[in-house]
Amino acid sequence: MNDFKARLDRVLAGRKLHPWARGLGFSRGAAENMGKGVVPGSEILTVIMRQENVSLTWLATGRGVPFMVHQCKYADDLTDALNRHFSDAWWDINLYTDGTKLFFELELPATYDFKGKTIEYTQREWLTGSLGEQVLACLEGYMQRRFDEFIENRRSWQLVTLPTELMDKLSSGYISPYTLHSETSLAEPLNRKVLDNIRWHEPLRNLFISYQSTDAENLSIPLLRAVLKMVRQLADDETEYLSPEEEAKIAAATYKYAVKKNLKPDDLDPELMQGMMDML
Repeated sequence: MNDFKARLDRVLAGRKLHPWARGLGFSRGAAENMGKGVVPGSEILTVIMRQENVSLTWLATGRGVPFMVHQCKYADDLTDALNRHFSDAWWDINLYTDGTKLFFELELPATYDFKGKTIEYTQREWLTGSLGEQVLACLEGYMQRRFDEFIENRRSWQLVTLPTELMDKLSSGYISPYTLHSETSLAEPLNRKVLDNIRWHEPLRNLFISYQSTDAENLSIPLLRAVLKMVRQLADDETEYLSPEEEAKIAAATYKYAVKKNLKPDDLDPELMQGMMDML
């Protein structure tokens, strides 16, 4: 694909050129030149790369695949890449799967300076690889370490199941972030059968399904925090070590019980909580 205009149209995916360019801080003249197929300078190309997760080489020359995906051939590679990202930031995670492969979309609010203006954008990292116990353990560990944030930022995690053909295109770098998020045909409802086949560890699996099916209006953040605080306090009082998995399982079970009984944070009973801990 040697025509820059055709490549730009693919990136835009139906969006109008001038409003899009204005949002990125480009002048009207720069937008018009790009609309005529003129390849812009490196500064503008870099901005487009950041905003659209597009390959700089492909955008400028047409060589290679359009969108940047970190291909992880082995489970160790994917685990190492995830750990590097998880160690320094609280990423929003969109996880796509066909039941065999995984595609991680990590997102983080970010800014950059362009022509004296501060432009907000979404930093994205795309990683893909095979499903494996190491990857699941890495993901579970991250979720448990970030349990408080996971509760409060429940919309920052989602799992989407995709047909294998579509999954192949996404993981190969032929679908843009805009297309991925804007076309409802790409995001099917959560397929529980596919989820079951992934062999999630039970506590995390239960938490995930619970949050996926809970409306934001019905989720009590104060109650969740009170439950978690009491679980940790009781464990400290009893000098009992709880693994992240055990802590999550007890908190999830107690929260569900409290909701069922219409309890408020002040109604939580340490004896009831201790009973939950003993049973689980």
